Amino acid sequence: MIRSLSLGGSALWLAQATLPGVSSGLAGRTGWLRALGVSLALVCEGAALIALLRVLFGRECDPRLLEDQGVPRFVARLIVAEARFWRRVLEFLTGR
Repeated sequence: MIRSLSLGGSALWLAQATLPGVSSGLAGRTGWLRALGVSLALVCEGAALIALLRVLFGRECDPRLLEDQGVPRFVARLIVAEARFWRRVLEFLTGR
């Protein structure tokens, strides 16, 4: 729902910016909805990204955790392998 509101608000902004005469009326008075929708979408997507990174970069990361979420087995293994690689690079750079 948040993505839909954000997309709708962005469409209103695009119409307001590109079409003549749209800035007056309802589109001109609802510009704050776009900012609200985009900020809510960023917060939700950011929280989902942080949760995913915590699962991937955790010590007990297992491809089955991703497979339970509907990610194909091959893709889950590649994701976990990449996460392990970047964890090792980070550990090498920080000297842990």
